[in-house]
Amino acid sequence: MKQQIGIIGGGIIGLCCAYYLQKSGYQVTLFDSGEIGKGASYGNAGWIVPALYQPLSSPDIRAKGIKWLLNPNSPFYLKPRLDRDLCKWLWLFNRFCTAEHAAMGKPLLRDWQLYSLSLFKKMQTDMDTTCEQTGVCFIARTDKGLQELEILAAEAKALDLSAELLTATAINTRETGLSLNCQGGLYYPTDSKVHPYTLVQHLHSYLIAQGVHFHTHCAIKALHLSSGSVQSMTDSQGNVHRCDQYIIAGGAYSDELGKMLDVNLPIQAGKGFSFVTAKTPALDFKTPLMLLEDKIAVTPYKNHVRFAGTMMFCGKDLSINQHRVKNMRVAANRLFANVALTTENTDDVWAGLRPCSPDGIPLVGRTNPAANVIVATGHGMLGISLEAATGKVVSDLVDEQRPEIDIHAMRLQRF
Repeated sequence: MKQQIGIIGGGIIGLCCAYYLQKSGYQVTLFDSGEIGKGASYGNAGWIVPALYQPLSSPDIRAKGIKWLLNPNSPFYLKPRLDRDLCKWLWLFNRFCTAEHAAMGKPLLRDWQLYSLSLFKKMQTDMDTTCEQTGVCFIARTDKGLQELEILAAEAKALDLSAELLTATAINTRETGLSLNCQGGLYYPTDSKVHPYTLVQHLHSYLIAQGVHFHTHCAIKALHLSSGSVQSMTDSQGNVHRCDQYIIAGGAYSDELGKMLDVNLPIQAGKGFSFVTAKTPALDFKTPLMLLEDKIAVTPYKNHVRFAGTMMFCGKDLSINQHRVKNMRVAANRLFANVALTTENTDDVWAGLRPCSPDGIPLVGRTNPAANVIVATGHGMLGISLEAATGKVVSDLVDEQRPEIDIHAMRLQRF
């Protein structure tokens, strides 16, 4: 009889865990408190990017420190509040904002993302989803930003990543529909893009066809631990579900599931926003852009362009902060010539909660009190980028096989 695997969380990480587990011959059931893929997986930038190798906790963030964290207009904002878990997370976050941690985290995240990209290209054969290797270009609006790109170019070379510094003229002549008010850019040719929600929908359909079961609008309210393993779990309707092994892939809500087992999962929800606008002659380009100073990702698709960005630590609050969205429009209008984004020509305004760990490294591994529970969370802004690698590693752990990539730095016990 096939082992029964229960996955808690229907975002891209949970779906990729289900993909590899069903490939390995397990009977998989996935539980989500809402609809499949309607959380952080819905409105993100859709990048699979080795270029984003910098952990969230970094000396650069520490240098900007209080000036950013307490400024409502900054790309990185903390809403002050009395919260014990937040205070502990901030203390840990500050402890990891060191050059030593960055030196460890950069090659780790690079390797994981390159591994994930190679796996995703194989996954495409099972789904009608395209991963386009368009590259990504970081855009500097100021001279100071251009100096930062020069540092990033040297880092990329040291990490054996392809990257090319471009002048403003070179950027604006690469694509006929692109005209930017900038000082220059840094182009990473290896990076790719997908449409995140289309990917989720196709993966969901594929998994149903393969016999994976889904329980939506079904929040898990209790995990029942006995004799060193979880014996069952109870959902919001009072139904009891029994599995042989359990995967916690609950994104920004994973900390709550960890508390049911007395497992410390220091995750804070980092709220981001996005919106779309229709393709126009002034926005007719193919290469995704990162607005360096404003920390806004811009992804062009066939009929629209998505703008995604900001990081707000304000609890598990999904309300739309119109001031932040306005700031994103202002930043876009400042950069793109002949573009005037307003509330009238932007649509699908969205907020999502990214699961952020204090060291900027995901948490992937088995729990101590429950030998049959595996955690896969804490991917921050890299959920789409690390989806396939995480799913494959979780499947390897269930199989009791050594993963093909090092996971020591992602162990739960490091905090």
